[in-house]
Amino acid sequence: MGNAGRSWVVSLVLLTCGCGNHEKSDDPWDGRAQQLPCGFDPEQCLDVPGDHPGADELIPPQIGFRKYVETADYVDPARAACPNGYVYDLPRDKLLGYGLAIDSLWSQSTAPPNGLESCADYAATLHVYAVDPDASSGYRFVDHRIFKGQADSAQGWCGALIDSAGPGEAGQPHNETIWLTPRSYPFGLRIVSSVSEACEPLRISFQLAEGYPSQPQPPEQGTQ
Repeated sequence: MGNAGRSWVVSLVLLTCGCGNHEKSDDPWDGRAQQLPCGFDPEQCLDVPGDHPGADELIPPQIGFRKYVETADYVDPARAACPNGYVYDLPRDKLLGYGLAIDSLWSQSTAPPNGLESCADYAATLHVYAVDPDASSGYRFVDHRIFKGQADSAQGWCGALIDSAGPGEAGQPHNETIWLTPRSYPFGLRIVSSVSEACEPLRISFQLAEGYPSQPQPPEQGTQ
């Protein structure tokens, strides 16, 4: 297994222990109402076309993938309702595993071009909806993360601080990643993400990891 494969194994191990990043602002899991950064409304992105996995992606025993989405590939002023939202659909035939990990944030591989002082202007949102034929919109809200930027002088980039999260699935870890049980969503999932600096869209680091029944299944553990 290559380095990429090993990194996804580590990600799936984190599913069982909840040992990812736990930075929080007060109690972001208390379910309080939040004003989304830059006035972004993910529900307005439920009717627009979405990206989706390629035919060779998320097929057992593959673990997952990371891709970088350039602003030119998702910002569309012609979509008046959702001009700066990245939308990704997971159809039912891609939800065959026992665990799914979803991450979407700004790229942290390089120092911010405007310096670490600009980290306070960084923001990101990640919302996941289940396709639901019985819902008026055709979708049911599942989980979310709202992030604000925080300077990480040791790494030289803008780190992410969770500002709001939940509700998610009972028994799943509380951290930056959204963890789901894919077979619980027989009609598919829609992921809506926004990433910005001072409300200007940024390049997105988008990751999916899925564990399949052919792989060793982790023991059940509660949230941490």
